[in-house]
Amino acid sequence: MRESWRSSPTQAIADLVTIKEVFGRLRGVGILYVGEGNNTAAALALAVSLTPGMRLTLATPEGYGMLPEALATARKLCRESGSVVEERNDLSTLRDGFDLVYTTRWQTMGVPKPDPHWKEKFVPFRVTQELMRRFSKNGQTVFMHDVPAVRGDDVVDEVLVGPQSVAFRQAKHKMTNAMAVLAWCLAPD
Repeated sequence: MRESWRSSPTQAIADLVTIKEVFGRLRGVGILYVGEGNNTAAALALAVSLTPGMRLTLATPEGYGMLPEALATARKLCRESGSVVEERNDLSTLRDGFDLVYTTRWQTMGVPKPDPHWKEKFVPFRVTQELMRRFSKNGQTVFMHDVPAVRGDDVVDEVLVGPQSVAFRQAKHKMTNAMAVLAWCLAPD
């Protein structure tokens, strides 16, 4: 049984800040998210759906996509903002180049998978240099990850620590965003 729909708002803020810092804009940025449709995917989908002109394609293994109610909420918000959030289960159906490729851990912490062979379904969604080249937009595509990563599973080392990776810059933004939220929560009225 899958967990209820949760998202990670401080991660979404860090993601948008990183994207804005790298591209100088949010409008028109196309994101390919590969892996499990977990809380990170839900947060990203909601952030994109509230940001005019962004595009998010979630590529998830069959049976491991976003919860239908989370996807429906994101799509409803997209109609109002002019953004696009779509989900696919087959990487071979994707044709467009993307500005960035994003992934997360295949195993959401604390959420067991009932299928003992679940990892086999995720192998085509591993972010490798080949996947980065295949979906690159003019050879300028960057890589994001909500670290910690499971090296060799969700992403290979050459991508995670390679020149196209902004994952550690993204992690710094998440830390400072979380600190700001905590300071706000603890501030006197």
